[in-house]
Amino acid sequence: MRGLTRGRGKVYARLVRESKMEIPVRILHVLWSLNRGGIETWLKQVLGKIDRQRFELDFLVHTDRSCAYEADIRAHGAKILRCLHPLRPFSYARDFFRILRENGPYQIVHAHTHFYSGFVLRLARLAGVPVRIAHSHNDKRPTHGESAPYKKLYRLAMRHWIERHAMAGLASSREAASDLFGARWAEAGRWRVLHCGIDLGPFLNGGRNARLRKEFGIPADAKVAGHVGRFVPQKNHMFLLEALAHAMAWDRNLWALLVGDGPLRDPAQRRAQALGIDDRVVFAGERADVAELMLGAMDVFVFPSLFEGLGIVLLESQAAGLPCVISDVVSPEVEVVPGLVERIPLSRGADEWAEAILAAARRPRPVDQRTAVRTLQGSSFDLEVCVRTLEDFYTDCVRLAS
Repeated sequence: MRGLTRGRGKVYARLVRESKMEIPVRILHVLWSLNRGGIETWLKQVLGKIDRQRFELDFLVHTDRSCAYEADIRAHGAKILRCLHPLRPFSYARDFFRILRENGPYQIVHAHTHFYSGFVLRLARLAGVPVRIAHSHNDKRPTHGESAPYKKLYRLAMRHWIERHAMAGLASSREAASDLFGARWAEAGRWRVLHCGIDLGPFLNGGRNARLRKEFGIPADAKVAGHVGRFVPQKNHMFLLEALAHAMAWDRNLWALLVGDGPLRDPAQRRAQALGIDDRVVFAGERADVAELMLGAMDVFVFPSLFEGLGIVLLESQAAGLPCVISDVVSPEVEVVPGLVERIPLSRGADEWAEAILAAARRPRPVDQRTAVRTLQGSSFDLEVCVRTLEDFYTDCVRLAS
């Protein structure tokens, strides 16, 4: 692999050195796709807010399928570059180097692919990219004990490469940092926490919208438990449906609104039917109006994830003033608005979760929505603050590299 890049890599490195302090700084973000999800939504919003006179962002994805956010990304002038076959290292490396040659030079490669970032940043270093950033958005340690031996070796190797090839690293929470950078990450000066802030604009004029419930056939007087997330194992939809089934058996006025799509959506719909609750569980699919749904259609937000880095959607649910029932694996850093978040271990079972869901939906809200969104304004969870912090971080990294 070194031989593959030795000559061309030197040429690329020279181009990067010549452009290192040029404005705008060119940044290549590497991620799996640009479909709707917490990481992808955050990056799309960062692209819309970042100072594009100082920073130019492009996106490398690992899929040849059209993604939900492609039109939005291109509308802001960013390129979407496709590097396929991440499981074929030599093919991937060849395509990665070609993309850098044809679209660079880039001063920064910013990888959002968790442990796979080790390989990405190794390639970026071989290509002569001076600033290489690993970004941890998840804490997958709760699942590590179930891993096959080869996965443990993979994590060990990738963490070694991240340690060796990343100039700096970001994490959405302290727990996410521990997963990717090791338990003693805070002792090293190059790893830091950057909370992924949310756009608070859609939450500033909150209020009920009867049209939304009518659209889904939900009675105006119903209590609605909401969830937003991709239908993947991490989000634990089957447990969520079990808890909802118990709660709905106790309260015929309880409904559920599940927003998102993914490979487990069909199995989840079949499970809801088997549990006899499909008449009161709405599978809304992917939606662009999540803030409106939270403000206008939900009474409680339920989040029983198996693992998370921070859970950006929990910031949105708090901005909407919703009481939140969440699993205890989620970082405590997400508890921003006092009184809104209740943490329950998954080990307590669906019955106890059902009780908590009903109690949260029935009791008066501890914080009104306007107070909730004001609590987030100006904090590290505010997108405006987050983007300014990220801009300063990029500037410092480029300065150090030069």
